[in-house]
Amino acid sequence: MLRIVVVLVFVLTPVAAFAQARPAAPTAPAAPGAPAAPGPTQPDALDVKLDESTALRAAAVEARLQAANAQMQAAQAQIMLLQRQLQDLNQEGNKILEERKHLLEDAGRRARVDVKDQTEWRFDTAGQRYVKVKK
Repeated sequence: MLRIVVVLVFVLTPVAAFAQARPAAPTAPAAPGAPAAPGPTQPDALDVKLDESTALRAAAVEARLQAANAQMQAAQAQIMLLQRQLQDLNQEGNKILEERKHLLEDAGRRARVDVKDQTEWRFDTAGQRYVKVKK
């Protein structure tokens, strides 16, 4: 499960970054003696004029792109939250295993039984005891 989360984080991060990419902002104005950069008022400026229906379609596409970007960011936040929860559960599981190990060792010392490997033992709830698993 952790592998899936890690893979999703690495897959969605570049996609979200790509979706957020915007063209670079214009640079600062040139020196007074230098020729002026093409602007919207100059005839050789780079822009694309759209008719009304194309402008509406372009606005719809941009809105869908922003919505998809927001969904990707939300999914990324959920993945990060799940990753944190997995780390917490893993730490809690390690603490529980350590506590089980100490309980098993203490019970083994009291019963004068050699407990070499804690994974060889299973808790029997009916008998309230640890039973060695037969291999």
